[in-house]
Amino acid sequence: MSLALHSIYMNKGFCKTNDRKMKIVFLLLLLNKVSPFQFPKIKFVGISSKDALDDVPKRHIEMGEGEHLRQSLEKHLRSQESLSGDPPHSSLRWEPYLQGSCDVANVLFQEIVQIARARYHCNSDSKNLDTQITSPRVVSCPSMSRPTDLESIATVLRSDKCKMLLGLEDAAVELYPASPSPYLRLTFSTVEKTQKTSVEGNETGVEGNESLHTVSCEAAIHATKNWVDNFLGKYNLCPYTSSVSKAAVGLTTVGVPVGHVHVVAGSTNITDDPKKRRDYYILRVAELVNEFWSETVTLLKSPESDWATSLVVFPEFDNDFDSFVDVCDNVVQPIIAATSSTDYIGRAWFHPKYDADTVGHTSVVPGHAVPHKMVQQFIDKVYGSLNLRGNKMTLSELAIANNKVRMTPHATINILRRSQLTAAAEYEKGLGEKKPKPNSIYVRNALKLNEILKGDAKK
Repeated sequence: MSLALHSIYMNKGFCKTNDRKMKIVFLLLLLNKVSPFQFPKIKFVGISSKDALDDVPKRHIEMGEGEHLRQSLEKHLRSQESLSGDPPHSSLRWEPYLQGSCDVANVLFQEIVQIARARYHCNSDSKNLDTQITSPRVVSCPSMSRPTDLESIATVLRSDKCKMLLGLEDAAVELYPASPSPYLRLTFSTVEKTQKTSVEGNETGVEGNESLHTVSCEAAIHATKNWVDNFLGKYNLCPYTSSVSKAAVGLTTVGVPVGHVHVVAGSTNITDDPKKRRDYYILRVAELVNEFWSETVTLLKSPESDWATSLVVFPEFDNDFDSFVDVCDNVVQPIIAATSSTDYIGRAWFHPKYDADTVGHTSVVPGHAVPHKMVQQFIDKVYGSLNLRGNKMTLSELAIANNKVRMTPHATINILRRSQLTAAAEYEKGLGEKKPKPNSIYVRNALKLNEILKGDAKK
């Protein structure tokens, strides 16, 4: 239709007509039928529009525009606070070059532990100091490889359990393009609120001086190294660790060098104050989690020939197994999952009072020992029954032996390299008929420790 009208209008005879009204009518019809110009749609192969958006802040950093980006973010934050009615008092931590989510988690818990330390040592009578301590902290990492991990981390931190354990009020995230640079904003409970919680009800699980441990970090490290050499290595409970100086043993054929066990210890460095027990509990949790992420980053950035694996020791949880498990299961493990850190590390919880029955799990749970009844099933598959070599082992004896494997001198988190766990599986796969039977390590350790414990009882 439009093509026909165009032909009629362009006809010289028509153009010479004196009927101006008819010409206008035909022109309007023509314009109504012609479609407006549209840019052609371009399809990018191998990259999504979302991925392209996520990379925009990073490209600004790569082009040397970091300072301008930071200023834009600060302006945006002031605008957001103005809209919410809050005074502009957020503290910004600008980390333009951090890419890994493990590094970002490390920085976040550095901020959390700083607040926890200040909260404990503050004078609760000073309202201005309280405002300063609990002011929001903003962490922005424009070069993050997976900025959406910030949303996963915030979801964990917003849980009721994390709020209570870490003294948090909220965790909020904005990503590009809503914000010039991706960030996570932490807000904290007031000192008055946490102290009120402590007075109204002892939710902390801290019972008087029993929660504190007077062992120094140096003594705790020495005791832990001695445990590795004279228990774990001596009885070959871990087939790839023979001593503190020899870990990842036997994996050279799959490209893994022998390295050391890195042992570090953390502490709050304070004495008990009954009036600040709630704040002490928050500080203790924050220090442990901060120590874990700090050591995770250290391990991953160190050559395997230096540190094959790490043990993070925290004696102030020695008399509080329930709280230690609470922190590991509800803070450490969920953040590991939120940052996809299982691609790089494995983890295991150890404690002088470790008890799988107290944990109450009936299936494999990240970080924990395999449940006793599962080990019993493994024994049944390997040997047919618990009656072995004429020495009968009861389920209660099995439970004691199974727990013993996880009993360290002090509360401890073992950080393992995922690459070494994968290499160990490849090594065993290559053994052919000599390959250990599935789950035989749990069977062997339970049997060995049962014999050792019986021998000790006779002495």
